[in-house]
Amino acid sequence: MSLVPTSLNTIPPAPTSGLITHDYPTLQITDELLFNIWQLMSVTKEYPLPLPVSRALEKLGRDISFARRRRQMPQAMLAERIGVSVMTVRRMEAGSPNIALQTLARALHVFGELERLKQLLDSSEDSIGLALMDEKLPQRVRLPKARKDSGAL
Repeated sequence: MSLVPTSLNTIPPAPTSGLITHDYPTLQITDELLFNIWQLMSVTKEYPLPLPVSRALEKLGRDISFARRRRQMPQAMLAERIGVSVMTVRRMEAGSPNIALQTLARALHVFGELERLKQLLDSSEDSIGLALMDEKLPQRVRLPKARKDSGAL
């Protein structure tokens, strides 16, 4: 039997004897593998994360992990209490920049540290903002002069 088709409309059947089979290992899809793939896909090239921001998020994630472990709380329990999946807790503890702010706030609430979030950029403690405002203060403050046509006496 010839393997070359005699016309364009007919394709010969595939040969059944002499096929080479391969024993490839099966790929185990684990949460860790999915997390690693997700991290690689979430890196944006248009707006790269500044290195200090990335480091701060990683430190925050480590601190959340320490707080959870000091309270003898498994990731599953924290996930249940804040209403997210275990994978979201893992991403938060890894310092992922794609975690919703409300997820962080809920975790701080569970740890009893929500007040620290409230004080994060308190305007009375914002020394840079206060210094910038002080620079713009006028040297003198004068009342506006009354105009004749304003109707004032």
